[in-house]
Amino acid sequence: MMGGGMMGGGMMGGGMMGKGMMNPLVRFYALDLKPEQEEGLDRIRRELRRTNWPLLGRLLDVREDLSRIEAELPVDVKAASRALGELYDIRKQMQVNRLKAINDAWKLLDDEQKKRLEGGAGHPMPMMKQ
Repeated sequence: MMGGGMMGGGMMGGGMMGKGMMNPLVRFYALDLKPEQEEGLDRIRRELRRTNWPLLGRLLDVREDLSRIEAELPVDVKAASRALGELYDIRKQMQVNRLKAINDAWKLLDDEQKKRLEGGAGHPMPMMKQ
């Protein structure tokens, strides 16, 4: 089984897409947002969830297929390689979607909020922003 767990971070990122720590937009919520900005962030978060959850479902299906392939001996390396390629393609698309959501959220901010965020305000892991 690949890392990251069913809804965890790791290569998949994103998690359950709530307002908690696994939300890629959590740092934006830490700013003093206007109501319309928070509504915009909520919309972006919902869109990201709607976009990535079908991909997550497909990712889990492919993991299951890969487990079946690996269970049969000798292992069909070509089939395993195809499944791994599909896993990585799905993960890549989920990450790209996540990054696009972050950029969309960035566009909602005013200049002062952008400066605060660039300075580390709201960063979920402040030690990583140095």
